[in-house]
Amino acid sequence: MNEQVIAGLSDRLAKIAAWVPRGARVLDVGTDHALLPIYLIRQEMADFVIASDVARGPYETAKSHVLEAGLAGRIDVRLASGLKAVNQGEVDTVVMAGMGGATMADILDEGAVILTSLETLILQPMNGWSKLRRSLIHYGFEISDERMIEEGGRSYQLILARRSTSAAANKVYEPYIREGCGWLALEFGPMNLARHNDDVVLGVVQSAAVHWRSIVQSLSGDAGGATTDRKRELMGQLHEMESWINRTGRGS
Repeated sequence: MNEQVIAGLSDRLAKIAAWVPRGARVLDVGTDHALLPIYLIRQEMADFVIASDVARGPYETAKSHVLEAGLAGRIDVRLASGLKAVNQGEVDTVVMAGMGGATMADILDEGAVILTSLETLILQPMNGWSKLRRSLIHYGFEISDERMIEEGGRSYQLILARRSTSAAANKVYEPYIREGCGWLALEFGPMNLARHNDDVVLGVVQSAAVHWRSIVQSLSGDAGGATTDRKRELMGQLHEMESWINRTGRGS
């Protein structure tokens, strides 16, 4: 185990760690090398961590790292999928990072019973952001904070969600829905979009708009059926992005 790697985290993982409530009992889904669990325990940021992975290789690596760190008593490494790694009430905080938002949403669906005993979700989806945020609303998890950061030449969305109600979880989106930009808020995050001076957020939305525009232009104008419906959908989403960019006053 590389002690220098274990001692410090990337900026992305450090921000995730900072959101873990002090004294939490944590499940780290897809732990890989168990870097985050080891950091949380060494820094006394969590009382106990369950580090799980669905793949045998990462599970064995995580187990080895935890043993070498002398933390087997406070980090339990488990071979399991998603929330199936824990029993109801065993943890109060779940971290999921580095997987698709659709996969995370599926994990929430599969572990709906476990969700009732959780207080905090800390998520870093690679894509599928709108589906994941819809799932958070459905299960009554209100976004407390969210950030976009850049690391290694790419951007990441980080989401901190706490148990609430479906009505409260949906409230933050209402201003965007009234303005006809409900999809925009689900895709990029209502709190992120409120930061008009954030260069990372602006860059992400601008890049997405360029990509959407190229797709729209590639679709045949006289195509029918599903293609026409898809083009109409993309044009609506593109309009939402361009409207927000213009409102920031920083569009190029």
